Amino acid sequence: MEQMIGDQWQQWGLIKVFVAAVFLFIFVRLAQRGLKILQNKYDLPLQNQKYFPVVEMVVWIVFSFWALKEAISDPVYYSVFFITFSLIILFWIGWFAGRDYIAGIIWRSQASYETGQKLIINDINGRISKLGYLNLELEKNDGTVVRLPYSKISADITYNKNENSTVFTYTFYVEPKDEISNESFEKIRTALINSPWHLSYLQPQIQKVNKNENKTTLEIIVHTLSENGLEKLQSIVNRQIAEKKL
Repeated sequence: MEQMIGDQWQQWGLIKVFVAAVFLFIFVRLAQRGLKILQNKYDLPLQNQKYFPVVEMVVWIVFSFWALKEAISDPVYYSVFFITFSLIILFWIGWFAGRDYIAGIIWRSQASYETGQKLIINDINGRISKLGYLNLELEKNDGTVVRLPYSKISADITYNKNENSTVFTYTFYVEPKDEISNESFEKIRTALINSPWHLSYLQPQIQKVNKNENKTTLEIIVHTLSENGLEKLQSIVNRQIAEKKL
């Protein structure tokens, strides 16, 4: 009699788990669609959607542990399945995170990469905006940021030498408080060339203009690929002057 009651209870537990899984699946799909509707209606940022898969994964993991408890009444078997399932989840998460982390170390060790460098990776043409621990972020010419896990980056990497890119030449002026020597000119030029935003195959030009007894004005001509690059180069020069590195 007790065996029959135990079997019926176990069958009811399996049915309850199945029904709960169906309702949870429907709820998650409706929540995902509702989020898209709200985003389109209120023009919410796209970043809100990128966390949904993580939340969904956590929900299903919690549900799986609850399902184990409902489906397995024997405490010994439940403990065995609980530990086994936990180890599988930890191994699965560690595999994806560890794989990208190790691939990132290997990828960065093969060459010297830095923020602002122009690359073509996996047919994506962009500039490195961030070198993370697990993924690489590339900013395309239209401003879109693409996140690439290191394990998904192919070995076929092209250094974009900008033959097909538009080169922007900008002229800006700075007014140092002190007199500028030829050695200082070289320090500014070296700082610009060594930055990731200035084109390495074009030399910046620096010259004095409108020089008088009270003020020295420098005319600086730089070559970059975007307006953002110009702002970075101006900041480099202004920082050198402010920190009195000249």
